[in-house]
Amino acid sequence: MRRTLLLAIVSVGLVGAAPAEGVNLTVVTYDQLGDAVKRHKGKVVLVDFWFEACLPCKKGFPKVLAMQRKHAERGFVVLTVNVDDPADTPLKESVVAFLGAQKATCANLQLDEKTEIWMAKLGVESLPAVFLFDRRGKLLRKWVDDVDYQQIDDRVAAELAAREE
Repeated sequence: MRRTLLLAIVSVGLVGAAPAEGVNLTVVTYDQLGDAVKRHKGKVVLVDFWFEACLPCKKGFPKVLAMQRKHAERGFVVLTVNVDDPADTPLKESVVAFLGAQKATCANLQLDEKTEIWMAKLGVESLPAVFLFDRRGKLLRKWVDDVDYQQIDDRVAAELAAREE
């Protein structure tokens, strides 16, 4: 109950926030998400799946954005993927407000698929989930539920360094 109340208070505080300049949210299908990853061939790509009510997802979000800022010049791209229902207008507004508050100027996508479909396709049963792809677009590793962001950052740095050698 306390956790739900805290979430409600945090969400209400974010709804009125104006999105930061350069923040966007694009609704995509699962296939379009795959195309988005493929468009970044030649770069290391991190895909961060999250939803509005997931406190661990939101806690890790700034760490993902910090990785983007730290490694972007070396060929690293972050795609954030919100899995909330894009037809739920108040929820979508809350998602956009959160992205704005985080100054998430990377590519922010919202998956327009039923939960059971994307969970089956991704092979996950819970979130947060972070997928890391190499420069060829091959999945290197996925972290689900208990995400170690330092381990991800280390893996990103190693993958980027391998190309520079």
